[in-house]
Parts: sequence; structure tokens; C-alpha cells
Amino acid sequence: MEATKQFNAQLLKFLEHDKRVYDAIVEIVGDVNSFIDKYVEQSTAKKKKKESKIQLLFIEKACRVLDYLNYRSESRLKPTKQNLNFIVARLRDSDVDEKIMKDIIDFKCKEWMGGKMEMYLVPKTLFNATNFGNYLNQLQKHNARNSTNRQGANDTFGGIRKSTIDKFLYGNSTTRNTQSP
Repeated sequence: MEATKQFNAQLLKFLEHDKRVYDAIVEIVGDVNSFIDKYVEQSTAKKKKKESKIQLLFIEKACRVLDYLNYRSESRLKPTKQNLNFIVARLRDSDVDEKIMKDIIDFKCKEWMGGKMEMYLVPKTLFNATNFGNYLNQLQKHNARNSTNRQGANDTFGGIRKSTIDKFLYGNSTTRNTQSP
């Protein structure tokens, strides 16, 4: 409320400075203060409409993430405010998207399904700010380890894997014997 009053005062001061605009508003509208109030009301309504559209997009994405969690964890979580709020909060983080969230769901489902941790495959646990950051770090470390483990085996020459060529040339050993017979 105080910010609106302050804005109104600044706008009125600006309009009074430019006499032509002020006179035109007085001629068309009659009262400058009512003009300012309508302007503020319209801009606030536009801002709220834009915010509600953005919120709807986040909720739509959150529902897709929740559906994916239900699919992977074989559960039936409902899209309640409590469940969706955790997901929406992470989606609002600038560097988080649906794919990252689904990757974390896959990672944790693979780790926890069938064990005592399975009951924690819920938005409150997975998408809590602190936990989510930890799970994201774990996933990144896991992916880095797996990519370095596979890196040498996936090198290709003319479409043929390096490991296949090594086996052909050197037998089962993937390293060439440097000693001559």
C-alpha cells in the first residue's frame, strides 16, 4: 500500500512537471488522481495476469514431474498443493528443468526401490531444497564416473569400437604387449 502511494506521488510529480501531459489528462479524464489510480490498477492487473500464467506453466510442469515420479516409483501420489509446491519451488530455480528432475527421480528410484528408503520417494524428500541439491551433486558425480569409465571403450575408428579393434589385434588383453617374442 505504501509503495502504491509513493508511486502515485512520483507519477503525479512527473505529470505536473510536463504541463502538456497534465493538461491533456485533465481535459480527457478530469481528475489526475483517478487517472493514476486506474493506471496503477490496470498495470497491477496485467502483472497479476502474467504471474498467474507463469504459475500455471510451473504447475503444469510440476504435474508432469509428479506423474513421472508416480510411474517410476509405482505410487499414486495426488497433485495436491503440498506435493506440487516442492516441485514448483525447484522449477523456479533458474538452473533446474524437468529433465534434471526426472533424472534425479530415475537415480533415486534405482537406488531406493525395493529397500527401506522406498517410502521416501515423495516430493517432500526428493524436492526439498537441501536434499535436492545433495541429490543433484550425487547424480553429477555418478554421471562423471560413468562417463570416464566408458570413455576409452566407446572410442571408434571407422565406426568400429576401439575395444573391438584391440581385442582383434591383441587378443583378450586391451593393452599391447610391448616386449617382442
